[in-house]
Amino acid sequence: MFKYKKDKFGYWISSDKINGEFGPFSGVFVKNKYLGNIDKSKVDELKYPGYKYSLGIGKSKLFIIGLNGIENIIN
Repeated sequence: MFKYKKDKFGYWISSDKINGEFGPFSGVFVKNKYLGNIDKSKVDELKYPGYKYSLGIGKSKLFIIGLNGIENIIN
């Protein structure tokens, strides 16, 4: 299960199976929710369902985070 938190640096993503956290991100897609600065039109919810993936938006990259860690980085 994915978790997120927000602090002064941005959003952080973790899950039950990941040691540590990924981030900071300016926006995230977690648990089928959009938080922060994220362009909803660029997220394919069928390809990245919220129960299996979380997405983190960096300055110029999209980080695809699976249950076991980062699966892909898209420029």
